[in-house]
Amino acid sequence: MRELGRLPDAGNDRLRPLDVDRLHARLLHLGINAARDVEDDLVWSWRGREFTVRAIGADTEILDLRADWPRTPTIDRLAEFWRLCNAWNAERVWPTASVRVDDDGEVLLGGRVSIDVETGVSEAQLDHLLRTAIGSTVAFFDAVDGTYPDPIAEAP
Repeated sequence: MRELGRLPDAGNDRLRPLDVDRLHARLLHLGINAARDVEDDLVWSWRGREFTVRAIGADTEILDLRADWPRTPTIDRLAEFWRLCNAWNAERVWPTASVRVDDDGEVLLGGRVSIDVETGVSEAQLDHLLRTAIGSTVAFFDAVDGTYPDPIAEAP
């Protein structure tokens, strides 16, 4: 299993509670121009992949990143995608890969990273957590794209 690396030492950067304003500022610092939706979640799209970052929990102590793969597999391939997610989750910590069927019968593939920062988090640590959560989720979707190339993107 791959090492995720150590979380940077807070150094002189003090630990502070997580909140959506800090998340938004750190995403901007990382070059991600996320918008706030009606629920105050931070959302953006990259390469057709929809990302959502939010601070959840009673005291907004959990950093939660979710993303969706932009394509919809057919229902007859559901078991294939379950196996793909199970294989990913067996070998990697992040993201938690999942496949689900929505109320309309569409198969949806997603990744999620949830991190408890109840004791606070420094700016450097928050940057590291966001980069790692986003990067690992992108790696998951890239792996899926490698196995299931988009026929439209491949067209001459």
